[in-house]
Amino acid sequence: MRVMTCPELRIVETLAEGIVVEHPYSTAQHALATPIAQLLELLKEPEELSALSETLSEDLIEQLLSIGLLVNADAPYETLRRLLRPFDPTFLAAPTGDPGGAEICVIGMPSDLLSDTGRGAASGPATLRLASTPPRYRCDPLSGYPAGWYDYAAGRHVLQGVRFADCGDIPLTPGSTAAEAGALLATIVRACRKANSLPLILGGDHSLTYWAVKGMGTGPVAVLHLDAHSDMGFTTASDPAIPSNGSVVRALLGEESVAALVTVGLRGFLPWQETPLRDGHTIISRAEYPRVGIDGVLAALPPELPLYISLDADCLDPSLVPACNSTVPGGFSYEEVRSLLDAVGRQRKVIGMDLVEVNGERDPHLTTSRVLVHLALSLLGACTAEPEA
Repeated sequence: MRVMTCPELRIVETLAEGIVVEHPYSTAQHALATPIAQLLELLKEPEELSALSETLSEDLIEQLLSIGLLVNADAPYETLRRLLRPFDPTFLAAPTGDPGGAEICVIGMPSDLLSDTGRGAASGPATLRLASTPPRYRCDPLSGYPAGWYDYAAGRHVLQGVRFADCGDIPLTPGSTAAEAGALLATIVRACRKANSLPLILGGDHSLTYWAVKGMGTGPVAVLHLDAHSDMGFTTASDPAIPSNGSVVRALLGEESVAALVTVGLRGFLPWQETPLRDGHTIISRAEYPRVGIDGVLAALPPELPLYISLDADCLDPSLVPACNSTVPGGFSYEEVRSLLDAVGRQRKVIGMDLVEVNGERDPHLTTSRVLVHLALSLLGACTAEPEA
């Protein structure tokens, strides 16, 4: 069994001899001596219980598990469900709950704490959910079989028999830090993957992609990054290890698990020319894309690697997505992005996706949100079908 620190552990007070902590599903506060506090700090990532048993007594491990300071990192999702906050209406009017039977789980990340481009993206999950109906998720009343939809652009039925579950939002309470929210997102994504459910994350600013990819596991992964910006800046956060929405790609490329990262859509005016940071990093600008095309993007994404897709709203032309903070003229058309996602979904193993940088405060008519919802459905319809050879 693997264990890890409770993702919502909070420090209440710092003392000379240790700290006082609490977590949301305990009414008690716990005073911890300095060695135990340091141990819990190290266990933010899962660790095999057998490795801990070499340095900690069984009684102490059992006590930490019983009071919820350590949790079973490989437990069924029911033990983590308490860490999410239900949201109504749900995405596509799908059922609420956990992904233990759902092929696709929806997670909201209502945070713009690490946005270098202004506030507003925290309201993105709410507007994306509102914009997602119609079309409504529906099941046969007798069999419970999900009906799916007919995709006129692709000319086929999609998502028949594919179950959705809206798991709710990552809770952000007064005093929450971006690092705490990000670590919790990684935990929830890890649980979804263990349940063989594909996470669709509704953002939120673009920094969330870093935590989502960390939650995918330690094996090699490819990332497709659709964006007008390179996101290769240096973080402006107080902790340099925590990326902002403008430095998330640089942070991802520092992760050993990210074997390939492809940015598509770069455009506009920058102080200098952006070039790849290392092997496995590919940049395809908006100007280059008509020449490179879908085949060129696929060639840069190794077919043997599972693929995570991050869709920043500003990859599209501002006429389609006015409700984001950093639009750049000359973006993709809806059909260009839809065709790319359809091809990638059919020809690569997609294991997760996020929709980021929708400023819900500027989207009263849900125009921007609805564009992203339809693009997500295009991708999900393609990637839940049998992949092409």
